[in-house]
Amino acid sequence: MKRNKFIALLLTLALLVPTLAACGDAGGHPVTVATVTDKVPETTSQSDGTTAPEATTAEPAETEYEPAVDMEGYEFILTAGNIGRFTPTPGASEQDDRWQAAYDEIEEKFNCTFTLFGHSTSTEDLLQFVLSGDKLGDFVFMRQTNFYTFAIKDYIRSLTSPEVVEAGMDVNDATRWFQPTTQLASFNGEIWGVDTNSEFYICKVGFFFVFNKTLMHNYAGYSEEEIYQLVRDRQWTWDQFLKTAQAMTQDLDSDGKTDYWGLGVAMNGHEILTNGTSAVLEENGRWVGNVRDPRVVEGLQFMQDVYYNYKIKDPNETDGSALRQRFADGTVGMTFVYGSNMRDGDQINTSEHDYGILPLPIGPAAKDYVSVLDGLDVWTLFKSNQDYEKSIVIMNAFGARMTDDNWREAIQEQWFRDETSMEIFETYILPNTVVNSLSPNDPVNNYFRKEMFVEIQNGNLLPSAAVEQMEPVLQSMLDDIFE
Repeated sequence: MKRNKFIALLLTLALLVPTLAACGDAGGHPVTVATVTDKVPETTSQSDGTTAPEATTAEPAETEYEPAVDMEGYEFILTAGNIGRFTPTPGASEQDDRWQAAYDEIEEKFNCTFTLFGHSTSTEDLLQFVLSGDKLGDFVFMRQTNFYTFAIKDYIRSLTSPEVVEAGMDVNDATRWFQPTTQLASFNGEIWGVDTNSEFYICKVGFFFVFNKTLMHNYAGYSEEEIYQLVRDRQWTWDQFLKTAQAMTQDLDSDGKTDYWGLGVAMNGHEILTNGTSAVLEENGRWVGNVRDPRVVEGLQFMQDVYYNYKIKDPNETDGSALRQRFADGTVGMTFVYGSNMRDGDQINTSEHDYGILPLPIGPAAKDYVSVLDGLDVWTLFKSNQDYEKSIVIMNAFGARMTDDNWREAIQEQWFRDETSMEIFETYILPNTVVNSLSPNDPVNNYFRKEMFVEIQNGNLLPSAAVEQMEPVLQSMLDDIFE
């Protein structure tokens, strides 16, 4: 998009802010409209037969990424619930200007219009486009709680299907698509979306813990190097986690009031996945309940220990934001976070005390650490897009410019306080990322967290009893996905 066009759009948006303030995407975030129009794009009936170029290997920045193809003014549309995540602000910074220049180059090189379109990606709103046959965008940014179901219902194209591969899509091309998250967008042996990662847009990553180095040293007795070495030695286990959190839980003046809590936000179901399994498995292209697995029951017991039995977190505070603020204030020893909690200006980042990071602890039945990604968002290709061959040509150009190694420098600067945290992240967290299979869709996710887990966490329901209740209900809900 041309710079003057984008500035004009931003001025228009300023007038729309009061109207849009009450709107939200599927995740409850404000919907930002950054397009040539705030109306739904008109459907383009079919492709004109333009052949996509053969897949090429992208060269480093400031080189020729791919051969030019004349798209004859084609309007390429990227649609997302919060399109602002992909929207530069020209003139705001050198980074924004580089970002904008990348979009401008795509327009000029391919003789196309590059449009960012903000639209709700809730299940209900997406289904409207499926049923109408209208084209919502060339690629649509969608979460696993939707794209699994849409793949099962045959509403989106597999990006590893023969026709999509023939058009030039290569999901294994690490110069265009960030592999740790792109490869997670799989179901039934196919990849259903692609993701990028760069200084412009840092993709979502799985959860990990941050720890207060002072409290860790003073009460748990570990220097930062000692606790990091426990991680390297695969000794950061459930037992070690509980022991450390207990040591940092302190009533300094013996007045019956806890001054320091060992734990702020806890794992809320991720305990199961750190024990080498899940309560929901994919088998032969279907979701199958697995709650009777002893490893699941063991994970539920660990959850109850963390939340209730060991008294390492404040039972009177359940708000995640408030607990992260306590960590920032220096009164919580560890807390559960993901990347968005670590950005400049966010609570963790404002901590005056020094902190490091740790992976989720290893369960007794697991072989290695896992980092659970709750919301995997990827770019998907709807079957209602009959121009998919054109879409793939320009999407490949977008991926080549939006995927690079500069994200490392960006997160080191924004997220971490020491170089070892980056080592821990790249060695033990990022490579071990898994999608939260407890969330194949929103109803199942809500059943686990709002009905079952909360009862276990509050000590109202023993894990063995919870399993008996969950098994028939869960399997019925999973079967409904395929109806």
